[in-house]
Amino acid sequence: MKTRFVLLTAAAVLGLASCNKESVIEMSAPESIDFNASLGYASKASSKTMFATGDKFDVWSVFDNAGAKTTYFHDNYLFDGTSWHSSSSPYYWPETVDATRVLTFHAVWPESVARTASADSFNYSVADAAADQKDVLYAKHVSTSKETAGVKLNFRHTLSLINLKVKNSSSTLKFDVTGIKVAFVNKAGTFTATSVAGGDTDDMNTGNLAGTDWTATDGTADASRSYSQTGLSAAVAAGASATGVGSSWILMPQEKAIATAYTSNSPEAPANGAYLAVKMTVRNAADGTVIASERWCCWPVAISWTPGYRYTYTIDLAGGGYEEKNVDADPELDPVLGGQEIIFVGCTVDAWDEINRDIVM
Repeated sequence: MKTRFVLLTAAAVLGLASCNKESVIEMSAPESIDFNASLGYASKASSKTMFATGDKFDVWSVFDNAGAKTTYFHDNYLFDGTSWHSSSSPYYWPETVDATRVLTFHAVWPESVARTASADSFNYSVADAAADQKDVLYAKHVSTSKETAGVKLNFRHTLSLINLKVKNSSSTLKFDVTGIKVAFVNKAGTFTATSVAGGDTDDMNTGNLAGTDWTATDGTADASRSYSQTGLSAAVAAGASATGVGSSWILMPQEKAIATAYTSNSPEAPANGAYLAVKMTVRNAADGTVIASERWCCWPVAISWTPGYRYTYTIDLAGGGYEEKNVDADPELDPVLGGQEIIFVGCTVDAWDEINRDIVM
């Protein structure tokens, strides 16, 4: 269904803000390859906070013998509650591992994520429902010696965590929030790792992955590509401070321009950028009289999401905004309150806090 933004009455005062070559690899059977794995944590239930019995990660190792690269092994490693083991048979270190004979590991959790034909790349589509969205983790480690005590893998978040907060600066209005949405975003892409910030040889550093590691594969984003949560029940009283609403989204890192707002005397033109929306009922704070019922109100916002960060958008519901309507036309934006500029109260980005836990082999 197509959507359009239509001017909301001023009375409502609604506010929105590698090349493989053949080479000979000598095996050294007594020295098995083991892993010590740690990961970061996020504040959402489906985000990974610690490894549990039965967890698996997919690991792809590449042996570089003086420039001749071959896949050494590609398999899943299973956690039994104490240590990690290959899901098939043990793997052993090459006879020699040094600065010219390097063994590199690329690991992804969960193991079900679809790899491409490359060790450092995979395809992924984000689930529509927030409750079904999963944290996807990537780890890389470069071994220039046999690490027989266990290879350290620090898994980093490849996606972004998005939160929405609302406040109410009005002393005469209150709001009942029943839905939230983020629109004009890509949902599927290919991740290809570049160098890890802080270096690839010590995978216990805290550097994040680069946003440019993601390439969208679901075409050009438009207003129909959105994530919504409905059926919420959040009362925002007059004068209320910033309060979180709905569940966090775990979405694909990307950059999107702000949706264009048009003045009342400009020709109508399609909306061509990102926006946030809140579904709400507006009431008189004194007697609870309904001023506007169950309206989707939207705020254009520029998106610049990178892996491993939590982005928190805070919106004052008592400002000005746009109303979303379903009409038989391309998505359009009309101004509210006579073209009054929409101003965000705040848009903050917090580092996605990380806790490292070593697994004793």
